[in-house]
Amino acid sequence: MSENSIAQTAPGTELDEPLVHPYPIVVADIQQLVDNYKKTMTAGDATSAWIPRTEVENLLNQNKDATGIHLYYGRHDDDGTVYANKHTIIFVATKSIVAGDPISALNSVDILDPKIPVSATNATVYTNLGNDRIPLCLPNCPAGPIN
Repeated sequence: MSENSIAQTAPGTELDEPLVHPYPIVVADIQQLVDNYKKTMTAGDATSAWIPRTEVENLLNQNKDATGIHLYYGRHDDDGTVYANKHTIIFVATKSIVAGDPISALNSVDILDPKIPVSATNATVYTNLGNDRIPLCLPNCPAGPIN
């Protein structure tokens, strides 16, 4: 990573490594991270995913207390679909639990309600739900500066 990456230790966590602040990084740093992933990825797995701005806005706007987004890494079931056994990224709105403190992963919780059934009638409603309807790239996305 570039010299501009700033690290901070997460107090009270089980992490031995410092957390890197989410500051913008340059294309070369992005490419290095992608190359590192490709060295360990499962054969045929997606190399990236894409989500439209409207989906991100809907997720945040429909969860009125949302202050951030928690990204979970997952893997689809082996169900014979185009995404069988491929990794995915799940977006979940979060809210801060510490009033007055800076918004961060360390003082945020997921806004989820496990009692809400998922059905076609609420397919675009994200209140207390997450989102994994993300087109995986390989080969579903056009080429860009990162390869």
